[in-house]
Amino acid sequence: KAKLNNKLNIYLLHWPFPFLWKEEWKRMEDLFLTGKCDAMGVCNFEEKHLRKLFKLCRIKPMFNQFECHPTFQQKSLVDFCRKNGITVIAYSPLARLDKKTFENETLNAIAGKYNKTVGQIILRWHIEHGYRPIPSSSSEKHIVENFNVFDFQLNEEDIKRIDGLDCGNR
Repeated sequence: KAKLNNKLNIYLLHWPFPFLWKEEWKRMEDLFLTGKCDAMGVCNFEEKHLRKLFKLCRIKPMFNQFECHPTFQQKSLVDFCRKNGITVIAYSPLARLDKKTFENETLNAIAGKYNKTVGQIILRWHIEHGYRPIPSSSSEKHIVENFNVFDFQLNEEDIKRIDGLDCGNR
């Protein structure tokens, strides 16, 4: 608490629960407007939820956290967020280590080309798109691996190849 100076860095409304989220958003706006949090956003809001929020909010969400990875890209939601100045936070950016994703030939070929792991390629793809991926791990090796994605960039061709992997694999 002392390290944050009694201030939240980012406050996210986790789910658009009917009849609950509208009042909570108003309380969050009050915290933001009084300087008690630096940023605010939502999680798991689809376009229809965001449109409803826009009709009543004083402050648009700055972030929307939702599942997003190469095989489940939610491109229309991403586009809607971008058009409205909302940064995408990619939940489950590594597709929950899904076997179909991690054994994908395209991803493995790109990983070999850059001498990186498939996980690193996926995280770099998120960064190249301007998303904020939030991978989780309890393995020290994977935590270190997840941070080692800033010493390379994917070329445009490889980004497009990964973009082509979207297949609705939630």
